[in-house]
Amino acid sequence: MNIETLDFDKISYERAQKYEDLVRAPFTYIKGNTTGKSMRKKLMETYNLLLEVPRVRLDKLEELVNVLHLSSLLIDDVEDSSDLRRGKPCAHKIFGAASAVNCSGFMYFKALELVYDLFGYDSEKKDKAVNIFTEELLNLHYGQGLDLYWRDNFVCPTEQEYAMMVSNKTGGLFRLSTRLMELASEKSVPELVELSNLLGVLYQVKDDYLNLKSSEYRSKKGFCEDITEGKFSFPVVYSVKKCRESSNFQNEAQELIDILRLRTKDAELKTHCVEIMERVGGLDHSLTVIHNLQKKVDVLVLGMMDKYQCDETTRAAFSVIMKKLSEV
Repeated sequence: MNIETLDFDKISYERAQKYEDLVRAPFTYIKGNTTGKSMRKKLMETYNLLLEVPRVRLDKLEELVNVLHLSSLLIDDVEDSSDLRRGKPCAHKIFGAASAVNCSGFMYFKALELVYDLFGYDSEKKDKAVNIFTEELLNLHYGQGLDLYWRDNFVCPTEQEYAMMVSNKTGGLFRLSTRLMELASEKSVPELVELSNLLGVLYQVKDDYLNLKSSEYRSKKGFCEDITEGKFSFPVVYSVKKCRESSNFQNEAQELIDILRLRTKDAELKTHCVEIMERVGGLDHSLTVIHNLQKKVDVLVLGMMDKYQCDETTRAAFSVIMKKLSEV
C-alpha cells in the first residue's frame, strides 16, 4: 500500500496494538520483572473495610493506582539517574531514557482513561474524579519539581519545606487513591484522607532513613543511593541545619553539600557522609520523627476504630498495615 492511498482520517486516531505494545514496553518491563511489596494495594484493601467499595470498582481503582505508581517510578529513575529498581536494571537502562519518559507520560493518560471508565456511569462523579486525578497529579509533580530543584541547585530546604514537598510528592498518590475510593463508595470517612497525609510523610522519612541504613535497600537500590543522587533527604536536611547551628560542625555542613554535589558512587565518601550525619544526630533524629509520626497514626486510627464501631477483624487489619508501613 502506498502512502497516498492511506485513509488519513482513520489512521490519525487509531493505535494498533502491536505498536502500542512497543510504546508501553518500559512499563511492561517494570511491571513484569520487578516485584514490590504492593503496599498501596494492601492499604486500599484495608481502607475498604470502612468504605465498602464494590469489588469490581475496587479492582479498577487498584489497577489505576498501580499504573500511576509504576509510571512515576519510570520517570523517577530517569530523573535520579538510577541504575537499579527493586534489584533489577532500571527500565531506562534497557529501553533508553527517551522511551522511558514517553512511556511514563503515555501511561499517565492511560490511567486517566481508567478514571473515565470507572466513573462513566455518573457524569457528576466522573467530573469530580477527573478533578481529583488532575489535582493530585499536579501536587505530585509540584512536589517532585521542588525536590529536583533543591537537588540540582544545591539548596538545602528547611524541615518545614521538606514536609511540604513530601506532602505533595509522596502524599499525592496516597490521597488520590483515598479520595477516589470515597467517591466510588456510598460512605464517607474523612479521617482517611488525614491518615493518608500522615502516611505519606511517614513513608518518605522512613524511606530516606532506610536508604542510608538498610542492607535490604542496598541490595535493591545500591549503597546509599540517595547520596549518589545528590538528594536532600530528611537526614541530610536535619544534619545540614544542625551543622550550621553548631560552631563545632561548620565545616561538616559544607562537606555534606559538597559530597552531594559530586553525585559520587565512591563507597568511602558515602560512608563518610553517613558518619557525619550520625555524629550530628541526623539519623537518630529521623528515627525520632518516624516514631512520633507512628504515634500520631496510631491515635488517629484508634479514634476511627472507635468512632465507626469497627469489629476486631477491621481493627486487626488496620494494625497490621500501619505496622508494615511504618516499621524500620
